[in-house]
Order: sequence, then structure tokens, then C-alpha cells
Amino acid sequence: PTRPKSLMDEKQGGRKQYGIRPKVIGTIHSAQGDTIPIMATEISLSDSNFSLWDKGQLVVILSRTKCAKDTIFVGNKADTMNALKRILLKNAAWADYMDHVLSLITTNGMPSHEDHVRQTITQSSFPFRICDISLPQCNTGYVYLLISLERRSYLYIGQTMDIRVRIKQHNSGYGSSSTTPYNLRPFGLLAFICGFDCNRALMCYIEEKWQREMHCLNRNNYDDPREIALSGQIAIESLDRYTENNDCSQDLSLVCLFRN
Repeated sequence: PTRPKSLMDEKQGGRKQYGIRPKVIGTIHSAQGDTIPIMATEISLSDSNFSLWDKGQLVVILSRTKCAKDTIFVGNKADTMNALKRILLKNAAWADYMDHVLSLITTNGMPSHEDHVRQTITQSSFPFRICDISLPQCNTGYVYLLISLERRSYLYIGQTMDIRVRIKQHNSGYGSSSTTPYNLRPFGLLAFICGFDCNRALMCYIEEKWQREMHCLNRNNYDDPREIALSGQIAIESLDRYTENNDCSQDLSLVCLFRN
């Protein structure tokens, strides 16, 4: 509609207003959660403009319509089929990591009590940065291995009920006399053993055994921090020599925060 408008100096003008219908344009991946009556898309191995790099992208494409016949792939048929085959057979990094973790914590198909499998969790398949790994929040007890970020040859083994709080204490200079020196801080968490279920006596035992393994490796000129971290498994296995602790050893797991 046209509307008159009073201006300065007794002048008048007209204003014409046009109705505008907004329209949003985006890719099919921006339509996650929406149901589309019919859609056409193209995927390709030969054209990088239509290539997929994650299996989740294909899931989004195939789940936008109610019926498969309403999802139309355009372009060269052979190229489309090859692109579909490659993305379907491609392993997802996060899925591989979760398979690794589940294979360690599952109880299905586990061997008998006498020859149970030791649980050592490494980050070889972790798809992101090691520093992005979340530390456990439960307060059931841990024996941990710290490494000085200023002097990588300096390691410290301790125990705590709350690993998050304890690391902050070490880095603030109030954790232990061994980690107080300013020139050694900050410290990073290299590995920890969990599954103690608040058993203080068991924590003390494992802490002492792990410390002995570390000193033994140092005397034999094994100064690789990763080797010392993995020796925590030897500390766990030492429980087998004490029949009263056999049940406890099955619950303990060594978690290494590095890639082999």
C-alpha cells in the first residue's frame, strides 16, 4: 500500500511498502530433524564438491524422507554406487574407540576366573586430542602417575579418592612435598588405576608395588615414561600371588593417557 508522509517545510511524500516473503536456503545436512516430502541429492567420488567424508552425513541424507523412493540420487550411477560403498565401509574414528572401550569393560564371553583378561586402556584409537579426555568424577579411589611438564624425566606416583581435586592440589604446590618445587610444575596425568571401590588398603598396596616397578625400571636405565606407566599392570598382576585379593584384581583397570 501507498501511504502519505509529511516532511519538513510543508512538503509531503509517499511511501510504498512491498510485501516480502522470506525464504531460507541451506544444505540437506542443515535439515537435520526435518522430514522432507521428496529430495534429490548427488554424491560422488570423482567430484570433490559432492564427496562425503563421514558416515553420519549419509545417515542424514537417507533419513530425511519417509520412504526410500522419495530420496533421489542424481549423477553418474556407477560413481554414485562407488561413493555409497566407500562411505558405508569406512570406519568412524569415534565408533572404533567406543568398540575398544566396550571390548574392555564388557562381561559377555569373558574367560573363567582363573585366566581372566587384564584390562589396560590406551588412547591409540581415541580420535581427538589427549588433553580433551575427561577425567573421572566418581570418588571411588585412584592410584595415579604424574609427569612433570617442565622436566619429563620426573614422575610421581600417588593415591587419592578424588583425582580431579588432587591434580589441582599438586599443581598449586599443596599436593605433596615431592611435587611442591616450582620448577617441576605443572604436572600432567600420565596414567591411573581405577576400580578400587574405596578400598584404601588395596590402594596403598598398588601404590607401593607401582613405585617399586618404577624404581626397578629406573635402575635398569628404562627412562621412557610410557614404559613406567604400563608397569602399573604388573602391579595389578602382583595381586594374584595373594589369594585373598584375587577378586579385587579383576576389578582394577589401568588407564593410560597417551598413544602407543
